[in-house]
Amino acid sequence: YDHLFTDKIAIRIGLSIYNIHADDSLSERPEDNIRNLNFKATNVEFIVEALYHLYPHKASGYKDRALINPYVHLGVGVTSNNPKAELAGTTYDLRPLSLEGIQYGGLAMIIPMGLGANFFLSRNWDLQVEMQYALALTGYLDDVSSVYRDPASFSDTNNVDAATMGLLSDPRAALTPPVPPVAAGTARGDGSNDSYLRFGVKLAYYLPKSLYGKSSIRCQIAKRTR
Repeated sequence: YDHLFTDKIAIRIGLSIYNIHADDSLSERPEDNIRNLNFKATNVEFIVEALYHLYPHKASGYKDRALINPYVHLGVGVTSNNPKAELAGTTYDLRPLSLEGIQYGGLAMIIPMGLGANFFLSRNWDLQVEMQYALALTGYLDDVSSVYRDPASFSDTNNVDAATMGLLSDPRAALTPPVPPVAAGTARGDGSNDSYLRFGVKLAYYLPKSLYGKSSIRCQIAKRTR
């Protein structure tokens, strides 16, 4: 939902579902292939953003707006954070296992930003094409950030036995041929915050003035069609 406060500035409230995933076995880097980690997640994202359009919507009405109107956007938000990994055909929830010995929450703050453009279709309809980069204030969207735990420190957790937790933490032994595990304290991730990039296409509808009287405030509803 976009709310236009002026002819160029809008506030957006957005709720969306997105998927992220990575698999070291598909990497072109040999060191990643040997690390052999993987993850996937389906998360829910809520954002509040400010948008600035390059061209104004003219006072004569929506039909006179620019054929193509680029914009930038920046805001804050929150995302759910529940990474999973697959091992020997079974999928495991990683967050409850604390594979690096660090407990992190099921929600994470994000800073979304990006570029987009409105393409005029008709008086009340636009096609929006948008790129969004979101910086998460956590390094655990993929459950990989710090160092390897001592395998001896694992104990049965959340119906997952200690041996399986050790393999989820360091799955080198699952390779063919197996690779010896690394020493506890060896870097597992790089310690930086995670981020993700999305491209989307939306169909936007401008609410008619009859719904909000003579106010100059205009609203926009957008539906992601990716």
